Amino acid sequence: MPNKIFLLRGNHEDPVINRQYGFYDEVRLKFSNYRQVYRAYNRIFSKLPLAAITWNRIFCIHGGIPQDLEDINSINNLPTEEQQIENPITKQLLWNDPHKRVKEFKWSNRGPGVKRFGEEAFFNFIENNKINYIIRSHEKQKNGYKKYFDDKLISIFSSRSYSKRVSTVVGVINKKGKIKILGI
Repeated sequence: MPNKIFLLRGNHEDPVINRQYGFYDEVRLKFSNYRQVYRAYNRIFSKLPLAAITWNRIFCIHGGIPQDLEDINSINNLPTEEQQIENPITKQLLWNDPHKRVKEFKWSNRGPGVKRFGEEAFFNFIENNKINYIIRSHEKQKNGYKKYFDDKLISIFSSRSYSKRVSTVVGVINKKGKIKILGI
């Protein structure tokens, strides 16, 4: 049984995205004071941490590594207001994706400011920040997860409502620091 569970902010915890993808409509249907409730949710979402690092140096994020982030400690200095998604580092933490055919960074088709990152950028990032692994989500994976870059990056997909053709899994880090993937 875990002693602590931390929720991290993802790209859908942004008012523009969650309104576009149905969260606003769900709140509107369930609450008579839906505007107040929706604003309160988004104020809370804006306070969720963008990243976490475990006791054994596993870096956890929703999206990917940002191009201009050299020291993970500077994440603590990023803006926390509701519109923080406009910050380029925040945007990339929430939206960037790994890509095997990219060396460093390359523009992504996900939108302006979003990038794909490659193996060279990845290994520079984990070496500079003394990170052992990175766990991220953000992309559906047929088997629920995918490993990249000598298995040092694990992408886990855990949204049950996304598609019946996509497996959903969770990652568990045990006391010895081993990462175990469990189907749900």
